[in-house]
Amino acid sequence: MVTELLDISEALDNDKLKKACEVSVAKVAHGDISALSQLYSCLKRPVFLLAYSVVSDYSLAEDVTQETFLRISEKASTYRPGTNPKAWIFTIARNLALTALRGRKCEQLSEEQPLQTGESIEDIAVTDADFSRAIAVLDSDERNIVILKIVASMKHKEIAQIMGISTGDARVRYFRALKKFKSYYEGRNGK
Repeated sequence: MVTELLDISEALDNDKLKKACEVSVAKVAHGDISALSQLYSCLKRPVFLLAYSVVSDYSLAEDVTQETFLRISEKASTYRPGTNPKAWIFTIARNLALTALRGRKCEQLSEEQPLQTGESIEDIAVTDADFSRAIAVLDSDERNIVILKIVASMKHKEIAQIMGISTGDARVRYFRALKKFKSYYEGRNGK
């Protein structure tokens, strides 16, 4: 079973991954901890990158990632079969990241100390340093959309559902982000 889900996640067939995630969420709802482990193995990196794109803090993004999977185990019974399990999981992650970000801002105001930002995105297990620098030129929503599209291989409709925007708006924001990438790379290459 573990091998089946991991093989599916390595394949680029989004429908098979979606179905495997749905089966795993259903099993988690019935107390199957190994199914949660499978979800974690398949989705920890994209969930982490989404969290990091929101909070810009390595340690806090790790905490959000862990909390996301804890929340999945607690709330799996509320998942509606037939809907998109990846969108459900990424919505949990995004909401937890936004809550953590608000908490960090409140904490900063109350302590009146500068934030400790932790590691930079270049220190994360991202293979392309140029991509890391380029993604830094995007605003938070654009980073979320690009990470969901490129890293999590989600469709614009799924991204729109997670972000709470229209599909057209998700598409427009994604292409605007690509234009910023192009400008960034052209600027680096002197064009």
